[in-house]
Amino acid sequence: MTLIQLTIPLRNGGHASVTGQRLTEHFAVAPALRIEDDATVGFADHGRVLNHIPTGRVVTHSVFVDYIRFATELEALPIDWANFAQLTAEQAQAIKDAHQRVSSEQAPAWPWPEWAGDESSPALSLLGTLLDDGAQDARRDELVDKLTSRATELDSEFGTELGNQLRWMLAGIHTTNYSAVWLLAVLHRVDPAAADQAAKELACALDAGDALGEWTYQWRQELADQIPLTLHGFPDLPTPIS
Repeated sequence: MTLIQLTIPLRNGGHASVTGQRLTEHFAVAPALRIEDDATVGFADHGRVLNHIPTGRVVTHSVFVDYIRFATELEALPIDWANFAQLTAEQAQAIKDAHQRVSSEQAPAWPWPEWAGDESSPALSLLGTLLDDGAQDARRDELVDKLTSRATELDSEFGTELGNQLRWMLAGIHTTNYSAVWLLAVLHRVDPAAADQAAKELACALDAGDALGEWTYQWRQELADQIPLTLHGFPDLPTPIS
């Protein structure tokens, strides 16, 4: 593997030159770029991307795949990478399948959490869990009233402040739970397989709970950079052009 100079097309119509490492004949890994507020180009916070060398186009920035293994799989596809211009729906699916093969080989076997219900129906089980949790709102309201009352007996001003903050927190829990149920239910109706995958990844992430803040920060940066969010189980791959 050697270092090469890549010309990367930018979303504003311009181009940037960056040094990358050639992995295979037609693919290299390079630092991810972003356009700063002053229109200059800098390095993004989300690490590296896999680029198609002749065009400079990003193939994926997923951190959940071995780039060398993925590039090797891409080279084996029946696609003329040397004269590549447009991506058909069939080619896009072939790239997606290759990504899935590589990512599934290295994916850790996360245990399905007991609180999320039946592993054989992830989406419906998680929906049931979320709805059961939502049914506890009345009890939470009673608890807030009791805590507020006890705090007010000790300090009236503190009791009022505590009650207001706890009710804001309850409102956040309620709206977040409602939103998760709605979106997962819509996804399950549109694409049951994708809903099951999403529920599986979400339940395991919530059960671990050790990187929620880190991923939230990274997603915010990726959204600001106008690139696909890094979602485990859902690779960011080129969409068909024709």
